[in-house]
Formats: sequence, structure tokens, C-alpha cells
Amino acid sequence: LNGVGYVGLGGYELHKDFHRYGPITGQWTAIAELPTTQTSLFFSSAFTINDKAYARLFSEFWEYDPTSNDCTQLAAPCGSPAHVENAFSVGGRGYLICGNGSSSIGTWPGFTVGATKEVWEFTPED
Repeated sequence: LNGVGYVGLGGYELHKDFHRYGPITGQWTAIAELPTTQTSLFFSSAFTINDKAYARLFSEFWEYDPTSNDCTQLAAPCGSPAHVENAFSVGGRGYLICGNGSSSIGTWPGFTVGATKEVWEFTPED
């Protein structure tokens, strides 16, 4: 995002911390923690549009603004709850590939894998 690398949130177990990497300085810096109520990152995905990052964490959707170093919760695309299997952005719009879990094609460690798939489009308000 704007030539800076970002990592955070952990893997299976959610960690709320984020760090940014400045390629010019070669340094990692702690940034704003995500004020989420989620405890796992299963079925989560993220993308960038313009100068902001967006993350869908199961039933929550967040916008990160690196200029103000703030995280803002937005209304969740895909309805709620829904799992996001992938997300990407093209031409100033975000696309989330979601499953609603209303039917099942199988299970994977305690999760029902939904057979229905939907593609949702997100356009930021700015």
C-alpha cells in the first residue's frame, strides 16, 4: 500500500497487531491494532483500493487509513455472517467471493463448507 509493506493479524489464531515495513529505512514499525471482536482468521481476506486497505473478518469489514493510522468498521459486504474465500480489487472496486453456508459440500475441521458462492462488489464512498 503506497510502497509500504504491511503484516498482521496472525494465522489460524487472530492477533490484533499490525506492523509496517519501510523499504527505504529497512525498519518495521508497530501501527494501530484492529479493534475487532473476532477470534479467528478463517474465511478472511483483504485488498487495497486507492490509498486504503480493506479486510473482511468473517462477520466484520474494516477500512485502514495509513495517513491517519485508524481502523474504521464499515457495513459488511456479503451479508452477515458469510465467509470470504478470496478478495481482490480492480479499477477502484473491491470484489469478495463469499459463501453463505446455507448448503454444504463437506466439512473441514468443524466448519461447514458452503456450496453456494456469491461475488460481491464494494466501492468506497470517497
